[in-house]
Amino acid sequence: MSSWAATEAQRKDVMRNSPLHDEDLLEGCFSGTEETQSTAVGSPGEVFLLGDSLSFGVKDFLPAALSVTEGWSMSGSDTVSSRTLNRGENSGTNAAAASKDGLSAAKHVVVMLGTNQSDASKEDIGEVVKAIKDAPSSASISWVSVNTGDGSGVDDEAFNTTLSGVSGINII
Repeated sequence: MSSWAATEAQRKDVMRNSPLHDEDLLEGCFSGTEETQSTAVGSPGEVFLLGDSLSFGVKDFLPAALSVTEGWSMSGSDTVSSRTLNRGENSGTNAAAASKDGLSAAKHVVVMLGTNQSDASKEDIGEVVKAIKDAPSSASISWVSVNTGDGSGVDDEAFNTTLSGVSGINII
């Protein structure tokens, strides 16, 4: 199993674009005090990203973003275009089952799925959560709510309402 690390150029780019960076020294993205550090998802650790094509940009940016804060890194990712929750060979459920090493190492799992399955049920979402936990993984699971805009064929509000009824996940 390998962890990802950002290059120095990526690290500097993240720091340069952070609203809290030190303009002269590019030394950090926070003031160094506990009060300014986010605790929304818990303590630092490895992160695994599971998603569809909307997560492609995040997958490339996340290692660099995590590397600027001590203790955060990537344990891996599995992102595929047109991925559904539990339909087909490249489904989220199958991807979680095939990503045991990365999921087992992760302290946090970020899921970006839902844009390709407009009729997803609470059970469909639950199957993905179960596959993550069966890795085995005791990671916290944060699921990004869907906001596709008009014309995608996905009812964002209906999916997000269904998502809010699933226990064991944080919705971001």
